[in-house]
Amino acid sequence: MPSLIAACPNCKTRYRVDEQHMTDEAIRLRCKSCESIFRVYAPNSPFRPSAVAEALERGSSSGGGETPRIVIGDADPEVAKQVGDALARWGIAPILVHDGVEAILTIQREWPRAAILDAGLPSMSGAQICELMKRNESLSAIPIALVGSDRSQTDVTASEFSADISLDRPSLTKELGRLIRGLGVALPEGALDSGVEGPASEPPASEDPALDEARGKAARLARVVVSDLVLYNEPKFKAAVIAGNVLDAMGDELATAKAHFQSRVDPRVDSERDYLREELLRQAEKGKAS
Repeated sequence: MPSLIAACPNCKTRYRVDEQHMTDEAIRLRCKSCESIFRVYAPNSPFRPSAVAEALERGSSSGGGETPRIVIGDADPEVAKQVGDALARWGIAPILVHDGVEAILTIQREWPRAAILDAGLPSMSGAQICELMKRNESLSAIPIALVGSDRSQTDVTASEFSADISLDRPSLTKELGRLIRGLGVALPEGALDSGVEGPASEPPASEDPALDEARGKAARLARVVVSDLVLYNEPKFKAAVIAGNVLDAMGDELATAKAHFQSRVDPRVDSERDYLREELLRQAEKGKAS
């Protein structure tokens, strides 16, 4: 009997699957080693991830075909409705969900063109959904925008969990058109500079791509520098987390790290915010949770 070899994408355990059980759509298997659930596709299935990615690319470049669908996962129903109404005006079918588990199940079922996820979704956060999607072969081709209340923290979270775009909530409502274009979805003329209320009176000035790249570099460097700082001062850091005085207790180490950090980042970026302080506080909060 002809068979296929399927491997769990999480732990790489291999399984033999009889081809007689295969259809055009995927079958689901549960890994006995790690309990992960994954999909197996027939070699010529039009639903296999590579075929889906190619179809998404053809649809976004041609502007034709069926109506593109975008999942909007937001804990605030009013925000989700505003965004959904704007997408509908542009010929995009919005799928609104307000819970993380509901969001990932909807994405698995609908295979949307893109997903816009609130970092603070209940049950399963937007970051957790993003990580799950990027590790899942059948979902990794779907672009994801991660939306948070604070741009700096969302940038860090998005980088950690491989989101394609990160933005704060004001940017979501003010520059929705640019976001949708950034996710690879074609828009009608005039939509690029629109927010949820329609065209802006004056298009926002486009930022310097080099400066955006410098911000990303600064965020990544801050994570590395602070991780080293914590690693080499672990007892002191843990005590400071318990006492709730991390910034005071680690002041000397932070000052030394800042001199190294400032020598390697664009001064314009460094003047915008205190990357090291924010990262140290983030790791302190992470330490409290664990």
